[in-house]
Amino acid sequence: MKQLSARVEHFAAGPAWSFGVVPAVLLPLPWLAGVVGPRYLVSAALVAAVAGGLALLVPRESRRAFLGLFAIAWSVRLIAHPLLYAWAASAGGPFLGPDSTTYFKRALMLAASGFHTDGHPAMALGGYDCAPYYVFGALSRAVGPDLYALQTFNAALLALAAPLIYAACRRMLPDAAGIIGLTVALYPSLVALGINDLLKDPSAIAATMIVVWACLELAAGRRLWPSIALAVLASVALTYLRMTRVYVPAFLEFGLGVALAVDIVRTRRAPRPSALWLVLVAAVAEAVPWRLGWPPSPLMMQAQARFAMGSPDLLKYSEGLAVHPVLALVCNPVRRLFGPFPWVPPPAVDGRTIPRGDYLLMPGVVVWYAVMPVAFDGILIGGDRLRRGVQVPAAIVALTGFILPMLALYLTLNLSYRQREFMVPFLLVFAAVGYETLRNVSRWRRAYAGYWGLIAVGAAGHLAVRAWLT
Repeated sequence: MKQLSARVEHFAAGPAWSFGVVPAVLLPLPWLAGVVGPRYLVSAALVAAVAGGLALLVPRESRRAFLGLFAIAWSVRLIAHPLLYAWAASAGGPFLGPDSTTYFKRALMLAASGFHTDGHPAMALGGYDCAPYYVFGALSRAVGPDLYALQTFNAALLALAAPLIYAACRRMLPDAAGIIGLTVALYPSLVALGINDLLKDPSAIAATMIVVWACLELAAGRRLWPSIALAVLASVALTYLRMTRVYVPAFLEFGLGVALAVDIVRTRRAPRPSALWLVLVAAVAEAVPWRLGWPPSPLMMQAQARFAMGSPDLLKYSEGLAVHPVLALVCNPVRRLFGPFPWVPPPAVDGRTIPRGDYLLMPGVVVWYAVMPVAFDGILIGGDRLRRGVQVPAAIVALTGFILPMLALYLTLNLSYRQREFMVPFLLVFAAVGYETLRNVSRWRRAYAGYWGLIAVGAAGHLAVRAWLT
């Protein structure tokens, strides 16, 4: 894995990528081809400037690979986005789902009103997760009501996920950093989330990546001014998450607390001084929203739990074949982990049906199938090492404390599949941990082959039952 990862880094650091030659050539093509107007170039330039600024805080030896991975991820989206947009337009689109329609309309409303709301923004905009309305609204002030330009912004934000997870892995798992970064750059579901619809997930994923990467850099002990810049970045990103998807910062802070507690118990010493930066980031992210009228995180989490437990839409899955409660108890987690089922064909293959359903996520599902058992083994391996008193890197401990509550929430509630895609970059880290341990275990290869056999049998059985019932 180490050699392959090094080759990936070398490839990403090549001139065509690290100097942005390929995306620079691809960027104006949709405009020159007449697919859309030039306003999307503003969105692209904005995120490219952010990527360049972030690269300045990356250690010099990995800076070119960081920029190269952004360019690779960005190039894939620059090709896929206009093709999907033109395809949807040929069927009368583009089409927006209910959530995306709300984001688009409220963003334009905010921009038109000069960001003035009658009363507290959370009350006027329907909830405390209203920060994305302001992000889209601010961008629409520059580009107008241009959906393609807003989608370009989302796509570019998700392109940032690849170099950020790469930079984070340079601190956690350097032998796998290049492979994980390239996998995130090319992962089909993350490509689809950015170029289709207009959701808050791309900004939430990018903000989470910034928090994780910046906190790892701070924990490693940087010089004063880079540390100040990283702390500001992490505080802004975590504050944005507090006003976008409250359980994500809550679980991030929980993971940090678990890592600090494990380190104190293991070493029987006070945390290192660099941990003070992390405490400062968490304190700022709590204090700023509170001053703006947001409740503290514990109260917001409590309110969200009450809402979830009292919401039939979140607690009850569609019945499908699981008509008995016991059968539903087994089938529903299977749906969460294996859906949307790629063996179930869409009713039609056109520019209306495919973008409006979960069908664009299906290519990524196959990748998810390949990663899932190795990632879960990686989580179990880390837990077993902690139980036996073996030293586990604090970053892996913190990531475990973050991802396990996320997985539990996803498997318990009737959330969209994109919640799983949010976790995939982090689960790739655990997959690398699991692979390093399992690759020399001969029976693991047989078990992995059997796992794919079970998927094939399940797919055949599912199709047979569907055909029999219809």
